[in-house]
Amino acid sequence: MSGILFALTWPISTFLPYPLLAQENLKASSEEIAATRSKVPLHQAVQNALETNLVLKNLQLETERFALEAQQSAKQKLFTLSGLGNYFFKSQTPFLELPISSPLAGGPSPLRIEGGLKHNYEFGLAVNQPVFTGGRLSTTAQLYRSGELAAAHQVSLYSNQIASTVKLLYFNYHRLQAQKNSLLALKEKLSFHEKKTESLVEAQLARRLNLVETKEKIEELTASLLDLEQSLEAVRVNFHRLSGYFPEDIEADYQEPEISLEEALAYFEQNHPQFRIFQERTNQLELQKKIVRASNWPQISAVAELHYGQPGLNFFKKEWSFYATAGLAIQFRLFDWQQSRSEIEILSLAEQKIQNEKEDFILETKQELEKLFAQKKILSEKLKHLQAIISLAEEEVKLKEQLSQENLLPHLDYLAALHSLEQNKWAQVELLFQIEEIKLKIHSLIGQAQKVEDYSKIGQLKCPNK
Repeated sequence: MSGILFALTWPISTFLPYPLLAQENLKASSEEIAATRSKVPLHQAVQNALETNLVLKNLQLETERFALEAQQSAKQKLFTLSGLGNYFFKSQTPFLELPISSPLAGGPSPLRIEGGLKHNYEFGLAVNQPVFTGGRLSTTAQLYRSGELAAAHQVSLYSNQIASTVKLLYFNYHRLQAQKNSLLALKEKLSFHEKKTESLVEAQLARRLNLVETKEKIEELTASLLDLEQSLEAVRVNFHRLSGYFPEDIEADYQEPEISLEEALAYFEQNHPQFRIFQERTNQLELQKKIVRASNWPQISAVAELHYGQPGLNFFKKEWSFYATAGLAIQFRLFDWQQSRSEIEILSLAEQKIQNEKEDFILETKQELEKLFAQKKILSEKLKHLQAIISLAEEEVKLKEQLSQENLLPHLDYLAALHSLEQNKWAQVELLFQIEEIKLKIHSLIGQAQKVEDYSKIGQLKCPNK
């Protein structure tokens, strides 16, 4: 009988990749230690996912686009130099007739002076320099720079989502692998029990029904293992698609850092990329208001042109000559049916919507954080009670095994107790994974699931006064 009892216990460290089992890990063979060192840390898989994600690359390109737009807009305040060339044909040329008195003609005869040519040519250079725009050009450049900042914060926000997804797949894989190992361990115990029962049946010391029931349980476990294999493969494929690694290539000792509710709230309010996106969106609306107001001011620019043509300004000479022109161009709006005022009101409404979105985001995130911390606390308490349940379940298995062999208890009751013991052990392992996933969700909510090393700063933060 004791052989079965020894089979009921196995090193739980075979499927628990947590520092809680550091003592068990010290017993690993030198080959296993070498294999562990050859694996890559989880943050490397996260970094690879960030470098290869095409959506993230597009967001980075959007940041570069806004930067180029800002540079281009800033150059609009500088002068522009353009060249020109004209040719035009006139069917008639202007002329001037002057009456001139002549004694021989007996009266005044007109003097005809013709100006210009039928074929006209002109070449030149023109310089245009904005002088006053009411701040419209400067504000437009600021608007693009704000767009660049918002796009950069959007990159950080999406990077946080990618890191969270990769880590969640990592935990899902190890949770399913732990469940698989648990079922394999149970199957091994049932197989051992099957051989022993088969010997007892041959010796007519046990009923054949006991053997059939054991075989049926083994087949059920085999079917469950096939379902788990399918789920494991799906997680492996998704993890590899995102990060370029398979989960088994990653070190199996990663834990999410611990953090208190106060620290999480402080980090969230000071560092979450979404806050900065809200701020840049608000800044952009204010800048757009400035542009609308600036459009109502006179738009003044200086213009200077140098020409070389035939004929020149003095078209009576009909010669190639240089001449220059210079002046100011002024453009201003007289009446626009109060369109500017309506545009500003529309922008103000959009600004209020952003403020409402921000307040809703803060409220929703804080409520979710409080819920997650409450769940984590309950699971930690439950974990303590599960150890006592496992001890009682082990004692129950011993008693029911003895009663079953004495035919004082149905054999199925013993198998059910054995299965219940394994379920409780798996439940203990699953709770550990659930706690890790909750910590991951907390870090994702506060906007810092990407870089683990940055959490060293969390303990130094204090929740700001409201």
